[in-house]
Amino acid sequence: MPENPYTYLGLCNDVLEAVNEVPFTDADFDDAIGLHKTVKNFINETISDIYAKPESEWPFQWTEGSITCVPGTFEYSTETSAMWIDWDSIYIDYDAAITEAPDHQELTNKSWEYYVDFLRESDINSEEVDQSRAKPQFVIRTRDDDKLVLSPVPDYAYTVKYPYFIVASTLSASTDVPAIPEEFKQVIKQGALAKVYEFRDDSTAHDRAMKRFDDYLGTMIRLLVPITDSIRFE
Repeated sequence: MPENPYTYLGLCNDVLEAVNEVPFTDADFDDAIGLHKTVKNFINETISDIYAKPESEWPFQWTEGSITCVPGTFEYSTETSAMWIDWDSIYIDYDAAITEAPDHQELTNKSWEYYVDFLRESDINSEEVDQSRAKPQFVIRTRDDDKLVLSPVPDYAYTVKYPYFIVASTLSASTDVPAIPEEFKQVIKQGALAKVYEFRDDSTAHDRAMKRFDDYLGTMIRLLVPITDSIRFE
């Protein structure tokens, strides 16, 4: 039997075939009912479980956001998919239109309390006064964590880059592909299988699948998250 493709539909069929159920076709995937619908949910739940492992910061979760500054504006929204941001690695990207050395400029991370005590008053004033705007030197996380503040208030359309880890996106279309590398598809399959067996009250099969899931996941952590390279974001 040919191997199922590494897609949402293919992963569901891996699980269905393992429990001797009729696999999906492209035509009936969107209108799934009963156990087939449950398996679709279990695939997404398992992916979320993998992302949520507390000791793991998966490299495939890392990406970089970009903000284009608006002169006179100091507060900016970050990506809604950001699970957490590396506030100490935010920088202004090099811009050939600015006559400076071709290097990016790292921004210094300051606390909200520091901003309120030493920076905010002058920044609020510079919203209205062009002469007091300048190239930002500091980045500040707002109290609700979903925005960042640049100080001084930008005087130019600088490009600000910030690295962040993303939350697991929910698979929906039959052709959706997980961000988890394909070589670890067995982790997803075994986790979803364990959920199916638990749903069926088959404790013996559940325990076997859960053991395989834990073993595969442990291998995945060892291969992708070396302890010495682990980065923690508070």
